[in-house]
Amino acid sequence: WLLSMVFGLRQLIIGAIGLHQVPFLIGIGINPQVAATVLGMTALTSVVGRLGFGWLADRVPKRFVMATTIGLAALGALVLAHVTLWWHLIFFVLIYGVGWGGGATTMSVVRAEYFGRRAFGTISGMMDFVQMFGLVLGPIFAGFVYDVTESYYLAFMIFAVSGALGATMMVFLRSPPQSS
Repeated sequence: WLLSMVFGLRQLIIGAIGLHQVPFLIGIGINPQVAATVLGMTALTSVVGRLGFGWLADRVPKRFVMATTIGLAALGALVLAHVTLWWHLIFFVLIYGVGWGGGATTMSVVRAEYFGRRAFGTISGMMDFVQMFGLVLGPIFAGFVYDVTESYYLAFMIFAVSGALGATMMVFLRSPPQSS
C-alpha cells in the first residue's frame, strides 16, 4: 500500500503537469507554438529517461532508481513554478522529461521486484486503482488552485513537495519478505 501511495504521489505530478503545462506557459506569455513544442520535447526527452533509467534499474537497487525519477519529476515541477522566460524551459524539459520517462519504465520494474510474477496482474490492478487517485486529483487540484489564485505557482510547489515526499518514502521502502 505504501508503494501504491508513492506511485500515486508521482502520478499527482505527472497528471497535473501533463494537462496544465501548455495553458500555464501560454498564461505567462510563452508563444502557443513554443508551449506546444515544449510539450512535445518533454515527451521526446522522456525516451532518454525510459532507456537510461531502465538500464540503470538493472544495475543498482531499483528503489533508488525510482526515488531518483520521482525526485526529478518533483524538481521539474519546482522549475516549472519559477519559469518566466522561454529559455528556462530547457531546464524543465531536461529534468522533468527524463524523470517522467524514467518513472514510467521503473514503476513496473519495482513492482515486479517487490512482489514477483505470481500475482503481478492482480497486484498491478490494485496498485493502479490507488495511483489513479493521484492521476485524477492532480489536474483537478491544479485547476482549482488556478481558479482561486489565478496562478499555478502554489499547485506546482505542492507537487514539488509531494514528489520530494514520495522520493524520500521510496528510498526507505524495502521489498516485502518473499513467502515460500
